[in-house]
Amino acid sequence: MIVPTARALRWSPRPHLVALALALAATPAAAQESPTPAPAPSAATDITVDRYERSNRAMHNFNMGVDRLLLKPIAQGYRAVAPTPMRRGVTNAINNLQEPFTMANALLQGKPGVMMKSLGRFLINSTIGFAGLADRASEWGIPAQEEDFGQTLAVWGVGEGPYLVLPFLGPSNPRDALGFVVEFIGDPASIVITNELGKQAGYAHLGTRVLDARANAVDTIDPLLKSSDDPYVLMRSAYRQKRAFDIADGAVPAVSDEEDIFDDDVPDTTPAAEDSVPQETPAADNGGSPHRPDQDTATGAAADDSLS
Repeated sequence: MIVPTARALRWSPRPHLVALALALAATPAAAQESPTPAPAPSAATDITVDRYERSNRAMHNFNMGVDRLLLKPIAQGYRAVAPTPMRRGVTNAINNLQEPFTMANALLQGKPGVMMKSLGRFLINSTIGFAGLADRASEWGIPAQEEDFGQTLAVWGVGEGPYLVLPFLGPSNPRDALGFVVEFIGDPASIVITNELGKQAGYAHLGTRVLDARANAVDTIDPLLKSSDDPYVLMRSAYRQKRAFDIADGAVPAVSDEEDIFDDDVPDTTPAAEDSVPQETPAADNGGSPHRPDQDTATGAAADDSLS
């Protein structure tokens, strides 16, 4: 399953949203396509990180088939008919509705500063930002900082456990799977929308979140997967690196021995190759004056003339 996860992927909210929509609507379509046989586990993979690699790869292929048959075509159609400003407004509004959940988790993690910043963002964007359609808070120097219950469990000392690929829910681990269940049941915005506007409005809210996340992934994750020799490894690395980034509030520790897929974001600081311009080098017997290669050439030419 393609889920929003890279530095562009450090970006989108709620990594399981895309897959959840498929769980609601795509089971028959996915079953029509046989997954690619799972290759043998990589010997380089740390067994404590991906001890279920064989079954995870099979589930990854299944999820990718579901995405290819259903969600990606819908997302591409949405992008074709909705102009960029409209899609950006939808993304901003969805992100604004996630601020109450971020506030709750920031409080549970003992981060009053993050909670107050999230509250400020919610108030600003809900009013001056026209119900969240415009992200005025970011324009005014108050950037978003997402906090979810998986991060809260990590702050409380709960280990991530082995890497998992869940049917329809994509990359995960036991800790984040539990966090997803808590969010699905206890997200304040979803509860208010469902209670005040009805279940149909709640389903519409969920579907819009999924569609928005998948549409945004067309420009971020799809090119990475297309160019990757092993999309499974890329998805695993992207997911684990993003979660480490989120939990550490940006102070990212090393994630096992997997390659950092974001290395290409770091500018190349390697000095450029030296041009083939003669460089001056000190001479040992000329009183300390610089020695130039062209002097050797001139001297050699003079010697040739005298001999002739």
